Amino acid sequence: MQDYEDILLPKDELWPFLLRFPIGCFGICLGLSSQAVLWRALATSPATQFLHVTPFINLILWLLAIAVLFSVSITYILKCIFYFEAVRREYFHPVRVNFFFAPWVVCMFLAIGAPPMLSPEKLHPAIWCVFMGPYFFLELKIYGQWLSGGKRRLCKVANPSSHLSVVGNFVGAILAARVGWLEAAKFLWAVGFAHYLVVFVTLYQRLPTSEALPKELHPVYSMFIAAPSAASIAWETIYGEFDGLSRTCYFIALFLYVSLVVRVKFFTGFR
Repeated sequence: MQDYEDILLPKDELWPFLLRFPIGCFGICLGLSSQAVLWRALATSPATQFLHVTPFINLILWLLAIAVLFSVSITYILKCIFYFEAVRREYFHPVRVNFFFAPWVVCMFLAIGAPPMLSPEKLHPAIWCVFMGPYFFLELKIYGQWLSGGKRRLCKVANPSSHLSVVGNFVGAILAARVGWLEAAKFLWAVGFAHYLVVFVTLYQRLPTSEALPKELHPVYSMFIAAPSAASIAWETIYGEFDGLSRTCYFIALFLYVSLVVRVKFFTGFR
């Protein structure tokens, strides 16, 4: 008997669109919102002024990310209304449960990457509370399951998408520092880094009890890069300098990036 509920649909039937709409679609929003953050940094950082990056790229990506987030959210809300059992099964799936963190990470990315022409210089703390609150309560639930054991202990459900339940702490720390709540930022960074180390070691051990990802989900391995790179940026944002710890996290992310790039075949050969 499996320790989680399988949500695979029969291949010989055409299921309704909402049933074929997974929580993983929020990954599209993650990509767009993080790109908005990137292009805002390129357009506003003194170190990249020589590139003369127009801020309108950031504006276009930010608006596109909001539009996609709105569309995906409305669609998934409809799925919650009409097919709640399917949503419940996704929550009990070892991979898809981690994507329930994604909407709140996307919202924080959008707050951080908001175009300077549309956002105030200093964001209101209420923005951080609204976006980080649901994420924090969900991680209390998930981390509690990792800690207390049972069928959903970390050694059984750990997979690369588990980084989504960690990286939001670093993104939340960046946003907390931006709104001026440095102690909250330090708290989230500490929580995120402690659990990142646990997840990282568990994934590297590749215990026989862990769930193996199907080939179609191999791109999720890119999540290995997200946590240490976000930790590096968060530390620099909190303390105002790119010091030794920031550099350590950055070099960890750089090494993991290179180790994935050289394994090109690992990310090919699937539909």
